[in-house]
Amino acid sequence: MLAQLETRNLLIQGIVDSAGSPKKGADELGISVSMLSRIKNMERTLADDLKKKASAMSFKSALMIIKEVTGYDKLFSFFTKDRHPQNLIRRAKIEDVDSDRAFERIADRLTDKPADEDLTVEDIAYIQQEACEIAEGIEAKINALVGLAERYPRLKLEKMFTEKENICNKNGG
Repeated sequence: MLAQLETRNLLIQGIVDSAGSPKKGADELGISVSMLSRIKNMERTLADDLKKKASAMSFKSALMIIKEVTGYDKLFSFFTKDRHPQNLIRRAKIEDVDSDRAFERIADRLTDKPADEDLTVEDIAYIQQEACEIAEGIEAKINALVGLAERYPRLKLEKMFTEKENICNKNGG
């Protein structure tokens, strides 16, 4: 319950930080400040049609919506300590190296094991542990992007990842 409350707090914090105030955040979503408060206190949920809108407002809010909807806490957790962009980038770089090594170790372990029944109990435990290493790398990269979006709003990373035509479009940009 405490983790869910923290997730909701971060969701609303992302909306408020993006808009500049609770009133402006509520207005952008088309709801009342009272409703925003009820969502934060877990008395209500954010309507499905507003999740996309909230996600476009704030990368942090998007991350919390994904976490709440999927339950994939390990991939979509929000780092609350050392939020300086350089710390987040450094952590992502370290985790990236560890993640790449984990992929290699998994590939090596799966040599000559094309089917599920070929895995031993030891293989399963080993690969699960390596998958955790990969998840930590994904989590660190996502948090680095969220940190950049928070620190440098002019980057407009939320728009970049939510709009159909964006700088990530390989055909146009």
